[in-house]
Amino acid sequence: MIGHSLGGKVAMTSALRAPESCSALVVLDIAPIRYQQSFDLLIDAMEAIDVVRLTSRREAERKLALAIPDAGLHRFLLQNLVHNDKGFRWRVDLASIKANRDFINGFPLGLQEGKYPGPALFLAGADSEFINHDIESDIVRYFPAATIDSIEHAGHWLHVEQPAVVLEKIRVFMAKTLHAPRPNS
Repeated sequence: MIGHSLGGKVAMTSALRAPESCSALVVLDIAPIRYQQSFDLLIDAMEAIDVVRLTSRREAERKLALAIPDAGLHRFLLQNLVHNDKGFRWRVDLASIKANRDFINGFPLGLQEGKYPGPALFLAGADSEFINHDIESDIVRYFPAATIDSIEHAGHWLHVEQPAVVLEKIRVFMAKTLHAPRPNS
């Protein structure tokens, strides 16, 4: 299983709940802890775009760029803007994400005693605050066979900012994992 951010939490939770169903785990820039992060600025910027009156993706990008100057980030968010014969709409439920941010920021308490014994790779963006040396012990507590590595010149969106480096690290990890003996869970 491979997951980034919230997808990484889903992958970790799945591996902890059913370790036998996961042959290897790759987690991008998130750890099994509660975060205090708020993505309200991003959600507010997306909600501020009147998608009903929107005439083009270019117009949406210009509007989003005013609130989110980082071109890579606002273009990444625009992947959630879809167009059909009825016009534009956001693919994700922004109000639901905002309403459930405490749950999203957390990590399931019921998994405190869980362990995933299989191979796990945690990749952190070197410029991100989501994984640091203080958090590494939390990762190893749940994932004792974890390898923790960082990607230079990358933040939280490491797979967008350094896709070739991320893919190569995953490829190398998977090549080693496919030939390694499986631990007993």
